[in-house]
Amino acid sequence: MSDTPISDSTPHNVGDLGMLCRRLERELTEARTRIKELADIGGALFDNIACGCSDGGCKTCRRAITDWNETVKRCLEGIE
Repeated sequence: MSDTPISDSTPHNVGDLGMLCRRLERELTEARTRIKELADIGGALFDNIACGCSDGGCKTCRRAITDWNETVKRCLEGIE
């Protein structure tokens, strides 16, 4: 990732910036969709744990998935 914003790195006009904005909006929408899918996967994993952990209740796995879901939610909050 560059420290220079895309709009500062090349000469541009209003039309170019409009196209750039639309492209970035599409990429943001795709990122949100992927993050929501990851959250759904984490939720499904949490609901279907049957790993045979030594603690009997799969507490370690549930904690790991809970941490995962919290991280995914923070990512989603950061782009909404």
